[in-house]
Amino acid sequence: MLSEQLENAINPLLLIGAVVAAIKALIKPSRKAQQCQAVSAITKSVPSSVTTTNTQYSQPKAEYTEAPKSEAPVQKTSEYKPNTMDDYLERAEKGEPFAQCCCGSMYESSKDMEKAIYWFKKAADQGHTLSYYRLGLIYLEGRGGIEKNLDLAEEYMTCGAEGENDSAQYQLAMLYSKKNEMLCEEMGYTTREQKMADSRYTENQQKYKYWLKKAAANGNLDAEYILY
Repeated sequence: MLSEQLENAINPLLLIGAVVAAIKALIKPSRKAQQCQAVSAITKSVPSSVTTTNTQYSQPKAEYTEAPKSEAPVQKTSEYKPNTMDDYLERAEKGEPFAQCCCGSMYESSKDMEKAIYWFKKAADQGHTLSYYRLGLIYLEGRGGIEKNLDLAEEYMTCGAEGENDSAQYQLAMLYSKKNEMLCEEMGYTTREQKMADSRYTENQQKYKYWLKKAAANGNLDAEYILY
């Protein structure tokens, strides 16, 4: 009798529990279902071109256009520089001072001093300061067997120095220093008082300092070394 009563009481409870579990299952999806829903939502938010297995990113292709080719022939400019002796001579004969100076240098290298001096003078007559400087060196040092002539050397170096050639300015300063050495040797000067009493010495000394400073101001390293 008692067992029947218990059985009758339990059966309704089991039924109620089963109903509650069924309702929860309907209301709350399983974890697996939640995961599937999350993946589905992410997939929908990503562009279709990315969700494919073999992802390919499309990039804009650059369009290159070939530059039009000029059909005009290449012309030599005024900066063209000759590269053979015949080229230099041809342009020197046309009156180009740079080519004339180059011809002078080449003839000097081959010890043909007559032609070297000729072309240096042709260029110097047109105010080419480097040619004045090269002429001055020839007479200052007696190059190529030419007899030394300090007066001619001073004349040419002065022209180059006044044309702001720093090498000519430096060599001109050294020339005046040399003149004073020769003067002291000639006159037998041994003291400063003796030297300063001679106007020739003081004049040469003033010119020496002037041109040395000019050369240094124009960037001559030898002059800068002496002064500084």
